[in-house]
Amino acid sequence: MSVYQGTSGYFTAGAAGAGAGASVGEINRWTITKTSDPIDVSVFGDRWRDYVNGSVGWTVSLSGFFDCSDTAQGAIEDSIDAGTSIEIYAHIDGTKYYYGLAFVTNITVEDTHDGVVTASFDAQGSGELYQTCV
Repeated sequence: MSVYQGTSGYFTAGAAGAGAGASVGEINRWTITKTSDPIDVSVFGDRWRDYVNGSVGWTVSLSGFFDCSDTAQGAIEDSIDAGTSIEIYAHIDGTKYYYGLAFVTNITVEDTHDGVVTASFDAQGSGELYQTCV
């Protein structure tokens, strides 16, 4: 069984078609969620519902500390303003990662009097989510 340390992870983002982009600074958490829409194929007389797997989709969320001077955090924010997709790479380590195109759907900056300013970003995947596990 392989075990991966979270300290090896990182996240890069940039303009669609530009490749891996820049590492998003100050990020300490990312989550990718893949989903499938079940399709009900039950017919009259079936006692139990029956399903087939439908369309597959994915979302990505990342969070960490807000840094207005970080160019990658700025690129993510610029993409929601422009309505353009970004190319994301969610690295488990240097050779294992997920990647795809996504549209940013939510940016949250949070400040508390007894903490540090944090930022979180959510995006909806567009097309296939690829995985490289070398």
